[in-house]
Amino acid sequence: MKKTTRSLLISALILFCTGLLLAFGTTLYAKIKKIEVYDVAKKARTIENISVGIDEILTHSPESNYVKQLSQNKFTRIDLSSFVGDVIIVATDEEESNLRLDETNTNNITYSVIGDTLTVSEVDPVGFMGFYVGKGGISFKGLRHMFNPGNATNGDKTITIKVPSSLALTQVDVYSNIGNVTIDGISVATLNVDVRNGNLKIKNLLNAEGKINVKGNFVDVEMEKNLYANCAISTRFGNIKTKLVENSDTSTILDLWCGDIDVETAHSTTFYKLSISTSVGTVFNNEKDCGKKLNSDGSGAARISSGIFFGDFNLNSVNENAEEKSDEAVQDEEEATATQETPEQPAA
Repeated sequence: MKKTTRSLLISALILFCTGLLLAFGTTLYAKIKKIEVYDVAKKARTIENISVGIDEILTHSPESNYVKQLSQNKFTRIDLSSFVGDVIIVATDEEESNLRLDETNTNNITYSVIGDTLTVSEVDPVGFMGFYVGKGGISFKGLRHMFNPGNATNGDKTITIKVPSSLALTQVDVYSNIGNVTIDGISVATLNVDVRNGNLKIKNLLNAEGKINVKGNFVDVEMEKNLYANCAISTRFGNIKTKLVENSDTSTILDLWCGDIDVETAHSTTFYKLSISTSVGTVFNNEKDCGKKLNSDGSGAARISSGIFFGDFNLNSVNENAEEKSDEAVQDEEEATATQETPEQPAA
């Protein structure tokens, strides 16, 4: 190796190490400057200032960092964005809505009610080693974050929003980068959920004319006892499990790249207009092998459409066995009637 090249390499190495030391020193200094005595009243005032349009009481308890009482008349829409942590939106018998943040650094969480919309979001999440992957793609937040793993997450947090079961929400939008999302018992006209990595559970939705739109990356989706007119679920990796209630006119679209889909219907499977296929896998109708495709016009107006690249589709009806038993019973009755009507031959 030439002497000049060696000198350049040594100089580059020295500059790189100097940069690392400066980044570490800057981060350490910033951390020291941020150390302060915890003051509940001061913290409450700080969060109160970033809450636009909310004038209710903010309380603190050992079990949760913050519980915010929200008047149910303040909003009819929810827009929630979470980087790391669990999200719960659930109906309650209480007359007031409330927002609860559990075990989290609330400095990175903002919430506000502007007009008819409650907005809850994280402020400038850093991600891992300074890189953040979110709605806008991949971005780099700066060299000073590379050696500060404490900024990688907001801790094991849970954002819980409780709304009265009598409150009719017009729209709920939820984005979760990493974490589990549960939506239970609310009345909503349009539900949009985007879960990048985690599990999604939707149950007991109360709007028979509502719409459900779900997108996911690495996510298992479970749905049960939901009333809706249109449902569309599209994920890349994971499993989809859903139970359809006795809606006479619904549209259910399930798209999955890799994983299995299980659908349980309240009606007989012959009631639904079916368009189901898989490229690498098998379609089962009440445990019967249907090959790679299942198409049916159906006797009702409800539709089920699905496409899987790699995985199985399992369609089962809770009433199918009962109907088969009923058919067998009818056949037995017909045979018994025929036997009774046939006159006995006299003995020779």
